[in-house]
Amino acid sequence: MNTRIALLPVLCTVAAVASTAQAPAPDARELLACYAATRDELRSYILNSRTDYEYDFVVNVERPDLVGRRTREDLEEFRTDGLRFYYRIEVWGNLFDPMPYTKEKPAYTSYLWDGRTYVQVTHGTDFGDPEDLVHIVPRDHEEVIGFIPVPRAYGGRSAMGFFWADVRVDTILRNAHELHVDPGTALVNGTACYVIRGRSPQGRYMLWLAPEYGSSLVQARVRLAGGDRVGGHVMPAGFEWTCELRNVRLRNIDGTWVPVQSDAFESKRLSSGTFERWHSHCEVTHIVLNPDHDALGSFVPKDIRNGSSVCTSKPGEEFQAYTWQDGELIPRPD
Repeated sequence: MNTRIALLPVLCTVAAVASTAQAPAPDARELLACYAATRDELRSYILNSRTDYEYDFVVNVERPDLVGRRTREDLEEFRTDGLRFYYRIEVWGNLFDPMPYTKEKPAYTSYLWDGRTYVQVTHGTDFGDPEDLVHIVPRDHEEVIGFIPVPRAYGGRSAMGFFWADVRVDTILRNAHELHVDPGTALVNGTACYVIRGRSPQGRYMLWLAPEYGSSLVQARVRLAGGDRVGGHVMPAGFEWTCELRNVRLRNIDGTWVPVQSDAFESKRLSSGTFERWHSHCEVTHIVLNPDHDALGSFVPKDIRNGSSVCTSKPGEEFQAYTWQDGELIPRPD
């Protein structure tokens, strides 16, 4: 494998961004098309990652007990061929107090869709529900959109161009009513970037795209507020969410630029007065592009343990209860 690594240095703050001499800027939509072409190369892959979260619950009207600083750690695996997917996440940390999830005994959930059937597996715990729970139901593509092309829970989601919405940022800005490129370029720790500013019904965006790396996204600022639309929903008055993407590191794998490390600084304010902010640091620990998913069994359940409680149904039928034993569904007595 011919691998080239582009490390955008760790300090990537406002002070580290400097403007170069002005030059005619390319068209914003042309830049977004270049970015889209680079991102579209990453379609079929297996990715493992680790994400560390630090939360600061400043005010929590809904949960007064959930205040102060909390931490969370995620281990994730995501497999996709651009249509089917398998996503596994293991989570632990004091964010879930009084639930004592630890690295040795994390919260474990996996989600799989083979193009027709959706399978969700949750492993039981010593302090919660001790029974493994499995749901097996037929679903179409529209019902699993929160996982394709990138899971909503993935820690490196913003570096992939997905912020609050399930739509990638280039698609959002393609129909923006305000869209332009700053004159010249800006340096993000020595890397020349074009800066795109856009405003759409889905928020305000400021993107730094690096032409040296296939117009990859190396920094971003995003703001959603009351009145903005996301996924068919209008954000209520008093709502505000912000995200700053920084410290992106890219790796060139067989000609495809892949974001393998990033930091996201986010905050959320609700109309109730609740305000929280958090920082996530995501590192890709392993990635394989264009694997033979069928040979690997990427979209075949492998983590259903004997004794699991299984609920399954067919269209128009009620859920049926079973026990999983050696790959077989054993009907449970009524």
